[in-house]
Amino acid sequence: MIPADVKDFAMLAEYCESRLAAHGGQLEPKVTSLISIGCCQAIHNSLDGVQGAAVAEAARFWTGAASADFEMFSKTFERRVQNDIDQGASPEHAYKNRLVWACLNKWTDFDIVAFEYIAFFAKALGIDPVAIAQLIENAIGERPV
Repeated sequence: MIPADVKDFAMLAEYCESRLAAHGGQLEPKVTSLISIGCCQAIHNSLDGVQGAAVAEAARFWTGAASADFEMFSKTFERRVQNDIDQGASPEHAYKNRLVWACLNKWTDFDIVAFEYIAFFAKALGIDPVAIAQLIENAIGERPV
């Protein structure tokens, strides 16, 4: 359950740390991806067509319905993120690409570092801390401790 006092990102970090502590400090990569997918869905109207398609494919992946496009999108966003760095993309564009890339994550456990990565970009893109807390809660769910 999300505490009512998650009003800013410092409180969000405390909430996330407490949820992670109950699970030994980290959870499987699926959690990282699901929280990122939720963040991207919150800003879906501002994503470009490729970003939106990649987020949809990532969501399908975790339900077992992904196509061969998953790996193609993963490579596409790996390149996009590198291009953003190399070419000095606008922060908003770069942040969206990084969140989409996190949606396609199959390897990075959800821990406090992954939380900070997602939360930084989500905050910069205007996603409310309460909404992020709800995404964390939904992704972690009622896992046994």
